[in-house]
Amino acid sequence: MAEVLPRDRQRRRFLKTSAAAAAGLTLAIHLPGWSLAQMAGPGVAAGRAPQGAAGAWEPNAFIRVGADNTVTVFVKHLEMGQGTFTGLPTLVAEEMDAAWAQMRVEGAPFRRALLAAKPRHLGVLKLATEKAGWGSALARGKASEKRGRGVAVHESFNTVVAQVAEVTVSSDGKFRVDRVVCAVDCGVAVNPDVVRAQMEGGIGFGLAAALHSSITLKDGVVEQSNFHQYPPLRIDEMPKVEVHIVGSTEKPTGVGEPGTPVIAPAIANAIAAATGKRLRSLPLAIA
Repeated sequence: MAEVLPRDRQRRRFLKTSAAAAAGLTLAIHLPGWSLAQMAGPGVAAGRAPQGAAGAWEPNAFIRVGADNTVTVFVKHLEMGQGTFTGLPTLVAEEMDAAWAQMRVEGAPFRRALLAAKPRHLGVLKLATEKAGWGSALARGKASEKRGRGVAVHESFNTVVAQVAEVTVSSDGKFRVDRVVCAVDCGVAVNPDVVRAQMEGGIGFGLAAALHSSITLKDGVVEQSNFHQYPPLRIDEMPKVEVHIVGSTEKPTGVGEPGTPVIAPAIANAIAAATGKRLRSLPLAIA
């Protein structure tokens, strides 16, 4: 006769099996309790760090329970349509009886392993995430808002740039970019002020493409005739930008364009972290 298990135990068995099949998030064998409150204890359930923890509790390498009761899932796999940035957090939320609003997803720690053979890329990723406070909880927005943080790395003109973007998404699907932290390795920074200005300008130019600018064709003719149909970035849309230059003794490389291609994927990753939705075309639009 087949064994009949209570629903919670059936779910736990399913999580063990499916997580193992998904290559690595073995959750249940590490968690001592059944719910977030039972698992983390009254300290975390009440919004405080548990006794002896430095603001967070990490039951294993893949999960962090923050002092603000958020649950961060570290995903080591790239998101290429498989749903790793939504499926695994959903399983964790279900297992821990956590609300979806409490869930966070991060991939940067595992990107470092992928960049082990590229020290310049790894250097800017490390600097940008450290300066951005990666791993710490974002300040809460309004009750109807969701917030997220995303990162991207790119090399162009022999210069490597990493950017971390922070976004706020409102209930109507509109979003704003609040902060961008940029790290750049351009060899010897001959004029650091020019490097910073170029990165800031490149980010602004990239933001215009990410938020507004598009060229469409109708009957083989471009529809946009001027800036009333092809809007640039407005002053009130420019986020706070921090630029950090990696110290280097290598020959100087380009700083004119490298700040531009990084910002859109960083924003898209931040939106995915906030909403679970992947945007794959420009301009970025959630609704």
